[in-house]
Amino acid sequence: TYFARKQKTGIHPTAIVNENARIGENVHIGPHCVIGHCSIGDNCVFEGNNYVYDNVLIGRNVTAQPGTILGSSCMAFVRKEDLTLIKFNSFGNLLIEDFVEFGTNVIVDISVLESTIIKKGTKINNNCSIGNSVIIGTNNYIAAGVNINGSVHIGNNNFIGSGSTIRNKISIG
Repeated sequence: TYFARKQKTGIHPTAIVNENARIGENVHIGPHCVIGHCSIGDNCVFEGNNYVYDNVLIGRNVTAQPGTILGSSCMAFVRKEDLTLIKFNSFGNLLIEDFVEFGTNVIVDISVLESTIIKKGTKINNNCSIGNSVIIGTNNYIAAGVNINGSVHIGNNNFIGSGSTIRNKISIG
């Protein structure tokens, strides 16, 4: 076909890959990527300057454009009696199912206690931020510049327009 691209494969020499990472077949890890103790399925493409933290499980045929960060620690804090903030560490994971695509500079946080989940076929455009414990259903299209705050649940087959912000704990059918 006219628009078909030959998939790149292999790990670029400048990439840093954790020795315990499980990497599937026909995977491309581009220049200056950092891959933690995670699992990456077959036929995935990670362009340059991506960071995949520990406790991230990635399915097959996932694509991440440059600058994508998967599994970063969320900004969860609790207040002490004197109102100072204490960091609440993340103990959960990030699960990305098959055929998910990330545009440039997308950030997806790991869950605090359970799982942040992006389900099969979802596409997330450039400069989006996905908070902790978010669950995004199948075949959603999330346009550029969207911010989805923590504990949001999004159903299947939605379109979320550019520049939208979805506040904490909202559910979308």
